[in-house]
Amino acid sequence: MIAQKLGIPPKHKPNMWYRHPLAFLTEAADDICYKIMDLEDGYKHNLVSYDETYELLMHICKMTPDVTNIDGLENIKENRNRIGFLRAKAINSLTYQVADAFIGRHEDILAGKYDEPLCDCIQAQPALKKIHEISKNEIYSHRPVRQVEAAGFQVLPGLLDAFLTALVDQKNKASSKRVLSLIPQEYIFEDDKKSYEAIMSITKYIAGMTDAFAVDTYRTLRGIQLPNY
Repeated sequence: MIAQKLGIPPKHKPNMWYRHPLAFLTEAADDICYKIMDLEDGYKHNLVSYDETYELLMHICKMTPDVTNIDGLENIKENRNRIGFLRAKAINSLTYQVADAFIGRHEDILAGKYDEPLCDCIQAQPALKKIHEISKNEIYSHRPVRQVEAAGFQVLPGLLDAFLTALVDQKNKASSKRVLSLIPQEYIFEDDKKSYEAIMSITKYIAGMTDAFAVDTYRTLRGIQLPNY
């Protein structure tokens, strides 16, 4: 069993185990990047004021003055670039805070005695909570943001359906071969015995798409948008 080989301790309930230590770090990395990047995006789209964005990011940066150097900020004239500078520095500060939290709880994590998000036990937790509230109330609720999110519910399943259907029918239908021709060759498996690998490869290809490229590909497959027309 994978859990046993990795030394992951079981929980008291049947068929349940504590998380691998790496899961705590990847979860924290996800929380840090999404919260800070969403705040910056909110500022760029005029959904969050410059002053509020600046104060939140600066507050986080000042928590780790020994490893977060903001010298040079005064030389940046444009507000957008100043926010970009502080965004990078805030992520740096949060990374160090999470690293310290992980090291301090490492033994408890390995023993299954600690099972909370690392971002919940760092100095910046209140600031991250405030950023989350701002994002929920002022960014995610904005109509264009909700429109893009709603479109995503159609685009991703649409791409998976189109490419995976073409994968199954590629030997019988010329149209399926044309659809698969849109995928780089390194993502195509022609061996029928490797169906799982083929599905995972196409899923990997779709997961690596940028938002704009995914939408363009979806439009092309649906005939909504054609090149040079």
